[in-house]
Amino acid sequence: MRRIRSFMGQALLILSIVGFFGSFLGFGDGAVHSQGQILLRSALGAGLSFAVLCIASFTLRQVSVLWFVPLYCFAVSILIIGVATLAIILLRHWQLLASRLGAAGLVCAGVGAVGVWAMKKLARSHLQSGHGG
Repeated sequence: MRRIRSFMGQALLILSIVGFFGSFLGFGDGAVHSQGQILLRSALGAGLSFAVLCIASFTLRQVSVLWFVPLYCFAVSILIIGVATLAIILLRHWQLLASRLGAAGLVCAGVGAVGVWAMKKLARSHLQSGHGG
């Protein structure tokens, strides 16, 4: 029974991670490329992902995933958006680096890189302090 509970918890955790990535990529892409509206499906995806994450947290008996997974997914998503924006600018019109879009790409890449680094450091210290699984 314990193995089934662990398997179900891990499966739900993976499902919520995929949902958070998709939702945050949708939010970030809409914000960087000035589409004007935050997509309802991204908000709905984030809400459903958080509900699945709560069930996974209860199943795995790990409260720390409730803060770690959304923040880590957000940081990686912002990093991906920033790097992709910069790559598109550099490959097509490098002069756009001096525009608002170039600045947005640089800021997203920087914030994402610092966020990923901080989340890895927090996770490492959390596991070393004996709170992790």
